[in-house]
Amino acid sequence: MGLGDIYYSFSENADPNSANGIFHIDSDEYEMYLSSMRPFDRDWERLTPEEAAECLWANFIEMAGVSLQS
Repeated sequence: MGLGDIYYSFSENADPNSANGIFHIDSDEYEMYLSSMRPFDRDWERLTPEEAAECLWANFIEMAGVSLQS
């Protein structure tokens, strides 16, 4: 049993039970959407497509050793 529907890893040969991030596919009465769990939180947060892309990109560049300054 898994926590989410889409798992991603930045390792080429990652162990089957490891992931760098997880998205869950959910829906309401009108549309399907992705949600993500914040670190150390048990609630899924609904994401727009742009927010999901930003989350994935931020995790990717963090793993590459790049930090974004706002």
